[in-house]
Amino acid sequence: MGIPGVRNKRGKCEIRWYEHQRLRTKVLPYPFTPSGQQKAAAVRLALIKEFKRGRSDPLNAPTLLKLAQQYLETPLAPSSLRTVRSHLNKYWLEHLRNVPVDEITSLDIQRIVTNHMRHLSAKSKKTRVSTLHAILEMAVPDYIIRNPAKHPKLKFKPEKRLVDPFTIEERDQLLANLTGMDLLFYQIRFYAGLRPGEVIALTWADLHGERLFVSKGITDGTDRSTTKTGVERVVNLHPKLAAALHNTPKRFGKSPIITRPDGQGYRRYEAFSKRLVQLQADLGIRYRDPYNARHTCATLMLEAGMEPGYCAQQLGHSTQMFLETYSRWVNQSANEREHAKWKNVD
Repeated sequence: MGIPGVRNKRGKCEIRWYEHQRLRTKVLPYPFTPSGQQKAAAVRLALIKEFKRGRSDPLNAPTLLKLAQQYLETPLAPSSLRTVRSHLNKYWLEHLRNVPVDEITSLDIQRIVTNHMRHLSAKSKKTRVSTLHAILEMAVPDYIIRNPAKHPKLKFKPEKRLVDPFTIEERDQLLANLTGMDLLFYQIRFYAGLRPGEVIALTWADLHGERLFVSKGITDGTDRSTTKTGVERVVNLHPKLAAALHNTPKRFGKSPIITRPDGQGYRRYEAFSKRLVQLQADLGIRYRDPYNARHTCATLMLEAGMEPGYCAQQLGHSTQMFLETYSRWVNQSANEREHAKWKNVD
């Protein structure tokens, strides 16, 4: 992908910019290569700045605060607006408020990430840098050649979740000590393997006899009209889960299955996770991330001899991703079947 304002003109770099709403172009003696484009972009920016200095009302690069205010005036969903404001106030404006955007460097951003985000996960760091990237992108190409938030050292690879399932005995012990909506939430997670955001998004209209129709989720308080992978699926219910759902008092079709005491649905699921972590400690069960309720469902299905392709469909995985995530259990089941054949050989 080329640099904005620089294009190929018979193998050379042509730069384009506006003066008094009139398009100006100039072919430079730089080959249309990555390094040539960088040189051409620098010349283009210098010409723009020279033109602006000569105006009676010179247009200097805005500060991050001013650019952020412009960004917040663009159409944003209410939840996105809250997120952007939170990221700006807590991290970026705290340190770069009055800095012109053409003076912000990748090193400045890296220092803020290193010194003030060390407690955050890679995923959380990535979302906060993405907020800054979206705002600074408004300054390209009029004030900056490249977005300083787009840098190899500012790419954060999320840590893989450790697959560490509960045993059947641990699962049953946990469920025996849960009550109310906590119990139903984890029955759905342990027996259907749904993601937590999918569970709190379920409505009674999604329940069809012995099946659940999973087509949406809730992430960070925001409704999503699709699942994480964008694929709808029908989940066949384990008899214990089917009985639990059909024995739960129902409301209108569009009302949520998992409800607060006031009858409203949950917008976040972190409280369920905290209560399961506390219950593990109370019962003396070795700590697992609550996400392992989903892994428990997957591994028990495989240990029961179910086909990986079917298991992947039920959990909303691609078959390849499912095999990569649960290869240890897939291979274990296959090895046991092959060993059983060997034992029958004289």
